[in-house]
Amino acid sequence: MTLGAPRRPELGDTSQVASARAIRLADGSEDGVRAVDVRVAGGIHALVLLDRGLDIGPAWFAGYPLSWQSPTGIVHPAYFGDDVWLRSFHGGLMFTAGLQNVGSAVRDGDAFHGLHGRVSNLPARDVVAAVIEDDLGVAVVVKGSVRETSVYGVDLVLHRRLTFRVGSAAVEIDDRVENRGYTPAPVYLLYHVNLGHPVIAPTSRLVSPAERVEGWDEASRAAEADHATFHSPAPHAAVQVFEHHLPADAPAHVTIAVVDPAHGPTGGLGVAVTYDRRQLPRLWQWRMLGEGLYLTGLEPANCGLLGRVEEARSGASQPIQPGEVRPFAVQVRAVTGTAAQDMADGAR
Repeated sequence: MTLGAPRRPELGDTSQVASARAIRLADGSEDGVRAVDVRVAGGIHALVLLDRGLDIGPAWFAGYPLSWQSPTGIVHPAYFGDDVWLRSFHGGLMFTAGLQNVGSAVRDGDAFHGLHGRVSNLPARDVVAAVIEDDLGVAVVVKGSVRETSVYGVDLVLHRRLTFRVGSAAVEIDDRVENRGYTPAPVYLLYHVNLGHPVIAPTSRLVSPAERVEGWDEASRAAEADHATFHSPAPHAAVQVFEHHLPADAPAHVTIAVVDPAHGPTGGLGVAVTYDRRQLPRLWQWRMLGEGLYLTGLEPANCGLLGRVEEARSGASQPIQPGEVRPFAVQVRAVTGTAAQDMADGAR
């Protein structure tokens, strides 16, 4: 659907084609979580979780779910602890890992940094959710800031803007990480795009720009040859993690996707993640094909998965200077029909 300039005579209110409703969840461990229910005609319908780092929770396109949702449900940040990250990992279309740690839990001096850091469990502030009209048409924009700081610690602010356009099956994630402190601070960032059924199915295929794929551990290395394919949910399935190594001459903006060309109701269904590899030079894939844990994560990042201590030791860390603001941008896009078929054909 392409709306272009709003056709007001045809609309009682722009909420017919684009709405951003502020809601507050109210049951179980999600009780009290602020969110914005985003709906745009011809686009992605999603729940933006304000109290969970401005991440994207459940998401749908054309009535079909795109994301994997974990059995924890959406958990209020009050229940979070650095040592129990997996108890509040709800999945969702896009879950942010960082800002002070990505990957393995580590102790750095006197400070403990848990698995994938804290930012996804911090509430946003200065939140604005609005329907806008510009030269590209009508869109919903949700923006705000997430501050990760402590007394005697770093002072980092993630400024996030999410854009959902009418007639576009995509969400644009525009981030800026600011060092509001007075000393240089390393910043680690990984975008955890979690895809579930029906995007993940035995007929699905991963489409990657990588020239080489490397398994994280023994189980993953044994599965390198079939990292791009999927089987039905299996009991006792092993967690697998792969790093996708891009060729040196890869373009600045690269795309990785999972597509099921055999999804009958839409003539093919998939999700593509596009990002700037100059900002996010590492690309990870998480695959779990177990019963109830049937998913794949597509994960562009600026770091490895061994935690901040190893990153510092490797010399790959690039601290943000006091007052510096560093940009990061990711697009998550649903594809159906001919576009999905063409993307799947490109993997053969």
